[in-house]
Amino acid sequence: MSDRDPISNDIEKNMAKMGFTRRDVVKTAAIGGTIGTVGVAPVAADNHIVRADDLIAHWPFEDGFNDVAGGHNAESADGDPQLSSFNGRDSVYFDGDDALRISRGGNEELNLMASNRGPVSFSFWFYPEESDNGTIYIHETGMNIRTIETESDNEVGIEFNVRDNPSWADGQEAYSMSETPKISLNQWHYIGVIADSTNFVRMYIDGNSVYSDNNMQGKNDHYSSFWVDITIGNWYGGNPEEWGTGTGALNGKVSDFRIYEGELSSSEISQIYQNTSQDQEDSDQIQDASGEIVATIEYTPSTPEVGERVAFDASSSETPNGEIVNYSWDFGDGNTASGETATHTFEESGGYTVELSVVDDEGQIATTTESLNIADNQSSISTPGFGITSTIASLGGAGYIIKRWFSGEKKNNM
Repeated sequence: MSDRDPISNDIEKNMAKMGFTRRDVVKTAAIGGTIGTVGVAPVAADNHIVRADDLIAHWPFEDGFNDVAGGHNAESADGDPQLSSFNGRDSVYFDGDDALRISRGGNEELNLMASNRGPVSFSFWFYPEESDNGTIYIHETGMNIRTIETESDNEVGIEFNVRDNPSWADGQEAYSMSETPKISLNQWHYIGVIADSTNFVRMYIDGNSVYSDNNMQGKNDHYSSFWVDITIGNWYGGNPEEWGTGTGALNGKVSDFRIYEGELSSSEISQIYQNTSQDQEDSDQIQDASGEIVATIEYTPSTPEVGERVAFDASSSETPNGEIVNYSWDFGDGNTASGETATHTFEESGGYTVELSVVDDEGQIATTTESLNIADNQSSISTPGFGITSTIASLGGAGYIIKRWFSGEKKNNM
């Protein structure tokens, strides 16, 4: 991203002044080539990856440390992290004295906990080998996902937090989870973390919701282009030779690490978990091998606002025993409904947990939840110096989605 042309840099500076990121204003998919003028990082085009077009970064650890989605490539910064296939899963192995550095400075796109950043989602597989403190992923002035030592020899805690370092930086507010979910050692676990700075954080383990806080207050607006470390497998410790085992080095294996723009729904988390539990080839088809009734929530629009009608659909729910005879909805604001489909309008902004319960003709019951963040109505936005016409022209034939309101009319073109 360092070789972007001056026009792109000027556009991005204007956007930053208005509080936008590149992805807020325009999301592009190049047709037959790379878009040079806008300077958007290449996005994985693999149709078999869940929400591939929303990937900011994806380290599959199949045959190297490269980011196949956003170009944020990692490299060995300490020790000798090993690539291996373990129990059929491609992974990188950290033995307590290793580290991968994604960046030392730069990569502003991965500054994920700024107060106006919006939701982001982390998805990865983890095989812990020790019950000790270690770093899975960290942005030194932003956030980290880490292991926490427990009193048990058979399990380790998993925690997400927003850091308050450095102490001299403005625009920061630390956050720590009030509870620490635990996982067993010496087996693979799927971890999903969805966070929106100063709004909410949710954690899933092996497809199940284990932590939710709809009143998270944690942010870090500080960004440095010259020294901030982004690492996997170890906490920042200055020069590589100074890292060592006393600075949060990880003991275990990490596989298929993804970072998404936006909020993965609970059904999407379940989909990734089920798909990648079975083999290494992701599929957009959910396969239920349990023989049990399954409740599934789908809804539109994906980013609802106050006063906007939201359509809920449970038609993807399944039962092996005949047919589903009852659907019950609870929208989390005191209102309920019944039926395979339902609509609801939320009158206030904030986080809501929508619950669906289904019953089949043999009396089996399944319940699932979906977390929604209802935004305030967006008003018309004037963008002097950054006209929509010039933006479209600069795309040079690429597909695009305008995700903001311009002149009172919402544009949504592809």
